[in-house]
Amino acid sequence: MVLRGSGDVLTHRAVTPAPEANGRVRLASSRGRWVLAATVLGSAVASLTGTVVNVALPAIGSDLDVGTAGLQWVLNGYLLALASLILIGGTLGDRYGHRTVFVVGAVWFGVASVLCAVAPDIRWLVAFRVLQGVGAALLVPESLAIIESVFDPADRGRAIGQWSALGGIAAAVGPRSQQPGASWRGRCWARPARWVTDRRRRDERTGIARSTALP
Repeated sequence: MVLRGSGDVLTHRAVTPAPEANGRVRLASSRGRWVLAATVLGSAVASLTGTVVNVALPAIGSDLDVGTAGLQWVLNGYLLALASLILIGGTLGDRYGHRTVFVVGAVWFGVASVLCAVAPDIRWLVAFRVLQGVGAALLVPESLAIIESVFDPADRGRAIGQWSALGGIAAAVGPRSQQPGASWRGRCWARPARWVTDRRRRDERTGIARSTALP
């Protein structure tokens, strides 16, 4: 606050802090937009994996010579791991740091996706899908926790709203964007490759992974 005197009259003027002066990121800044993009991408790949596989089930069944029961476990293995471990993923972020757990989850998810692409039979595919669910259980809660810890309180509500809306749009549009004739193994390769490419571009443009301190 600045006080100025003029004779017997005192006036005061509140000094508005400069953007990001309090250590928080503003949503309107370039850094804020890329933080939001990173968190949306992290949670979107987790939700897309639960929906896009539905499109590939006929191809998986034909390629691995498996019936409905086996294909059901391709879906359920992922969803059960995600649902049962998502709270533990949030707890790990509180203990070891949200950014650290987010990065671990992204690497874990990417490796599991590659393993799914090379699965020789249905048993291995289901096992690797469970591993994918574990990685997603680390990604999803940490993406929201990063928004909570990074953004300025004035922008936090809008950032969470956009994170939720964009994630929902990605889950709805993703299956419709898949080519019917595309290989299901190729789809498994594409998810981690796209994530790594987008992350590298983001880091090169903003340096956000190095310059933004996350708890």
